[in-house]
Formats: sequence, C-alpha cells, structure tokens
Amino acid sequence: MPLAHLVGKPSNTSAAVAENDKDDDVSLAQMAQQESVKSSDVGHAFRWRKLSPLKPDTEWKGCFCNSPEINEPIDYFRRFFSNTLLEHIVQQTNIYAVQSGANIRTDLAEIEQYLGVPIKMGLVHMPRYMYKCYWSTELRFPAVADVMSRNRFSDITRYLHFNDNNKATTNRDDPQHDRYFKVRPLLTMLRESCLKIKSEEKMSIDEQMIPFKGRNSLRQYIPKKPKKWGFKVIARCGVSGITYDFCLYAAKGPSVEQSCGYQSGDFVIKLCETLPKGQNFKVYF
Repeated sequence: MPLAHLVGKPSNTSAAVAENDKDDDVSLAQMAQQESVKSSDVGHAFRWRKLSPLKPDTEWKGCFCNSPEINEPIDYFRRFFSNTLLEHIVQQTNIYAVQSGANIRTDLAEIEQYLGVPIKMGLVHMPRYMYKCYWSTELRFPAVADVMSRNRFSDITRYLHFNDNNKATTNRDDPQHDRYFKVRPLLTMLRESCLKIKSEEKMSIDEQMIPFKGRNSLRQYIPKKPKKWGFKVIARCGVSGITYDFCLYAAKGPSVEQSCGYQSGDFVIKLCETLPKGQNFKVYF
C-alpha cells in the first residue's frame, strides 16, 4: 500500500492532536496570567487578615507520685487480687465442682497458694505441656512441690471457675450475650484495680497479646507480634510500664459516647474516657 495513501487524508484523531498542538504554543507566562485573572475575580469575595497562632495550654495539671518505697511481691499481688476477688473465685469454683458432681472444695488460702504456683512456674521454666516435671524426682522444684501436691493442683485446675454457667446467655443475637462471660468478673475486678492507680502524664494505647494456642473463636492471629496467637488486648499504659486501663477485643468495636467512625479510633476514645478531665495528659497511639 502506498505511503501517500496512509497520510493523504487526516483522520479525526490527527485533527484533535493538531488542535492540542495549538495549545502547546501558548507560553507559560500567558497561562499564568490567565489563571491570575480568574483567581482575582474570586479573591474579591474574601478578606484576609493576619492572626497570631493559637497557643493551647498543654501544661500538665495532674500529679503522679511514683513512690520510691519498694514493697514485698505479695503486696503488689494483693493490690490486684484482693480478698473480694479471691472469695469470688472460691465461690464459683466450689459451685462448678458441685454442678459437675465432684467432691472437691477449696478455700481462700488454698486459692491464693494455687495462683502463686503458676507465677513460680513462670520464673523457672520446664518443658511445655509437662508441668508434672515440677513434682518429678529428677527435676523437683521445692517452691512448687512443697506448696501443693500434683494431684491437688490438677483438680483445682480442672474445676477453677470465675462465673456461673447457669447464668450465661447462649443466644448470640441477644444484646446481653457476652463472649467473655466465663472470665468477665475476673476482668472487671482487675480493671477496677488498674483504674485506682493515678495516671501519669505520658501514656500510650496499643495492642497486647495474651498467648493462647487452644481452640477459641476469639483467638487472634497477628503475624508481626512476638506472640502471634492469642487474645488481643487494647491497653493504656504509662511510660513507667504500668497498665491503667484495658479492654479485650471481641471482634467488634467498643461502645463509646461519640464514635469517630473508625474502630481503632473508638478504642482510643474508650480508654481515654476513664482519664480525669482537664489535666492535659499526653496520649500516644
């Protein structure tokens, strides 16, 4: 096919390109002048004036007394696990044992000893899923074995309870349904103990993981966390490392007075609602 036949008649596309080429002939100075004329017409509707920048009052007006006094470990333990909480655990454990037909009863002193055993186990690690090694002849750990027998520890572990199963709402569509029902009293009392501590000036709100690899619909998998499997907790903690407030993630956003429309932001609002007003805390999130 001759080349003259291909370029002899300009098509619609080539005509449009030719017209665009005319726009390219306009200099930048002319274009800027045209734009300034358009903007000047709009600018007459506004009156600009200089204002000094706002200087918000950010000085902290609270008081955080980090006492240099060092207490005994049992004092720190009882600050969060009060007698009220221990008595509640005793009552619910005995109720569940009766409901299960077991002839096991416990009391406050024994529950306090029982809770101390896992703390000691956390200090001296044995092979995973082999807690019986703490009572074995070769690896016997006196701080655990002398406090409670292996069988007694196993029995209390089996019937340890924090809430009455007969009062649970099983219908998931019910507004009263609580996915953390079995441990709700424990969480509530621990949170109340955290809220009694005076908050410091600078705090951070972030996720924490309670390691757990068992079967549970609330278990989360976050690959970038050091502990990838477990229950996700959103906590408000201070620079000193103290936890002042927390809430467990239940696959939905929290209930707040005024939502920001973003689930992560609502958690920040929820944990800041318990802060004293007018003290200018610094919260990072």
